[in-house]
Formats: sequence, C-alpha cells, structure tokens
Amino acid sequence: MTMALVSCSDSGSKSVAGFYGEPANYIDNTSIDYPDFSLRFIEKKVSKADTPEAIATYSFQINEGTYQQQIDWHDASYRMGSYEPFLYKGQKFVLDLKYSDFLDRKLSDEELIIWTQPQYEQFKHNKSQVQNDKIRKLSEPAVKFNQQQQRNKAAAPLFEIYKEYRQALDMSELDNVASFLSEENPQDLAKQVDTHYSHHNPGLHTLNLQDAVITDKSAKLHLSAASVKDNYLIGVIFIRREGQWKIADEKVMPDNADGKEWIKHFL
Repeated sequence: MTMALVSCSDSGSKSVAGFYGEPANYIDNTSIDYPDFSLRFIEKKVSKADTPEAIATYSFQINEGTYQQQIDWHDASYRMGSYEPFLYKGQKFVLDLKYSDFLDRKLSDEELIIWTQPQYEQFKHNKSQVQNDKIRKLSEPAVKFNQQQQRNKAAAPLFEIYKEYRQALDMSELDNVASFLSEENPQDLAKQVDTHYSHHNPGLHTLNLQDAVITDKSAKLHLSAASVKDNYLIGVIFIRREGQWKIADEKVMPDNADGKEWIKHFL
C-alpha cells in the first residue's frame, strides 16, 4: 500500500509524494513531489486552429528549486502512443495520461504516471518482444508451408518411382517389381516381392504425396490414397544403393485415428 504525505502552506497549496511508474492524481493547487523534481498541473486548453479536430493540451510545470520547465501532453486521435517523452536536465522521462500503453489499461481522469528512462527502455523491450512473438506466430504457418513445399519438391522423383512400382504391381509384372526393391540376395528379394505383392491393393485410384523426410542415404514418404470405398495412408521407406533409390518397405493403413497416429510416428 502506498502512502502519500500531504503538506499545506499558508497559500493553500498542497504537495503529495510521487513515485515513478505509479499513478498519481494531478489536481489544482497540488504539487506531486518526485525524487528528481516536483510537478504541478497548470491548465487544459482545447484548440481547433489549423486542425481537423479539437486538440486538448494538458500543461504541467516542473519545479526544482528556482528551476522551472513546462511540459505538454496533447490529446488527439492521431497520437501514436499514450505517452509524451520530455527531457529534464539531460535525463529522459515520460508523461503518461488517459490510457497507459505501459500498463495496458485506462487511467482515471486527473491521473498521470511519470516513467524514468530505464522504465521506458524496459517497456520498449517488452513491447518489441511481444511484437516479435506475434510476427513469429503469424509467420510460422507460412514457413512450415514453404518448408513442406520444398520437401515435396525434393521427394517428387521418389514419388514417380513409387508410382511406377505400383503400376508394376497392378500389372503383376513381378520381375519389374523386383527392380524397385532393396534386397540384393536373390532369395531375400523373392521374399520381398512376395510380401509386397500379397499386401498390394490394386483398387486404389488416386495417390497423392503429402510429406517427406529425406537424407543422403534414406527417405520416408507420406502418401494418401483412395479406393471407391475407403481412404488410406501410406508410408514408404526408400534407401539409397549405389546412387539409386530402392524401396525397402511400405505400409498401408486406413485413414482413421489409428492410421493418423501411425503416420505421425512414421515421419
């Protein structure tokens, strides 16, 4: 709880303690005593001269010993911020009225805040951080989309290989199928052909590349496919052998909750 000490002089003027970064009430015949100076409200003027709207100017006087300085705060719709910076003996301060950008809330009538240079710099830093976070969040979807486009472009040759492989399966050209597969040992290659052929679904009429993860030696393709009745998710693993991409494994899952969970871990 902040306590304000009030003193009175014979002329009826009063003074209250002011604290940087905290609201204080400015009223007639009352001086707000800050550590570096005292501040007193002078007047409010409304002018329409050479402007499309009425502008209210709030004038204050700074006193420190015999030194006096006037500072003004202008209330207009074209204001860029709530605060008005001013210099006092080479030091920068900020006068805040009406709505405090610093506190992100409305100030009561006849309420002001004086901020010091360090407080102002901290506010600017925080505001910049918030803006950067917003920009990052807004740009993330576009960045991810561009990255996925690049991955799909890199995976396009592998996608073409996979489509040719499936065409060979559809036509039951098992010798041709073998040319797409990774096993080198003839017996292992024959088993690999049998495995792929036995799990083959010839009823797929659409095939689309969704995403890919590619390194120098291996690649994973996430594909989607559809038949007359059902939709499917396909994961294909390629390995690179002597400069050629060969299919090491594939798995076809229904496009349901289990399939989506599987493809998420597949990539």
